Amino acid sequence: MIVEQLIDRKYKKNTKDKELLEKVQRRFTKMIVHMDGLSYEDRLQSLKLWSLEERRNRQDLIEVFKMAKGVTRIRLQELLHWKRIIRAVEDIQLN
Repeated sequence: MIVEQLIDRKYKKNTKDKELLEKVQRRFTKMIVHMDGLSYEDRLQSLKLWSLEERRNRQDLIEVFKMAKGVTRIRLQELLHWKRIIRAVEDIQLN
């Protein structure tokens, strides 16, 4: 029960943070001269920027690579262990 609450809180907080950061990035790219008529995706492409989601996915891949190579303190086995626990909690919530 406590784990479920922690996961729910963290997910909601992360979702709000993501939305806020994405909103800031959208607003910033609109402020650049000659970008106001373009869509958000076109502005990112013109500025050679990645979306927040793409950057986050890239960073996740880098961290997993570091874990696999033993460059970071967190071991890949620990991450997979926690993933299994979270998945089990999610399965319980669905039933």
